[in-house]
Amino acid sequence: ADNPYSGIHVMDISNPTNPAIIGHYSTYEYIDDMDIQGQYLFTTSESDFHVYQVDALTGVVPSQEVTPFEYVLYPCYPNPFNPTTTITYELPEAGQIKLTVYNIIGQRVAVLVDDYLPAGYHKILWNGKSDHGVDVSSGLYFCRLEANDLMDMKKMVLLR
Repeated sequence: ADNPYSGIHVMDISNPTNPAIIGHYSTYEYIDDMDIQGQYLFTTSESDFHVYQVDALTGVVPSQEVTPFEYVLYPCYPNPFNPTTTITYELPEAGQIKLTVYNIIGQRVAVLVDDYLPAGYHKILWNGKSDHGVDVSSGLYFCRLEANDLMDMKKMVLLR
């Protein structure tokens, strides 16, 4: 049986002395972070990124049909980091994607993704290692996303 206290709960707090669960969805893993935008709930965990549709009448349901409207490379989290950081990005259409880490003088440190990916929400964990598996030193790094005609870059700070 499912644990009734695990997962995502939508609460009605109109009466603060008697809050009530009005919706529930089992996530089967711990949620690290979440954000609500309109009727959508975005969650991240150690291994995944999900989008849920929240409806006060039906509760919480996975929202597979949600496709991002634009290319977005989010700032990594945590930042500064040691030893790992999560890089999240949105793709409004399928295409060849390249996600690369560069050092402060523009040298390529690691290629995290070089693949054809579907539209949607994606995330990857960078462990602070080079393509050769060597720990990189503390410092400022740049994560660069290339997708179709887009190129975006975010700063990352590694503290060892």
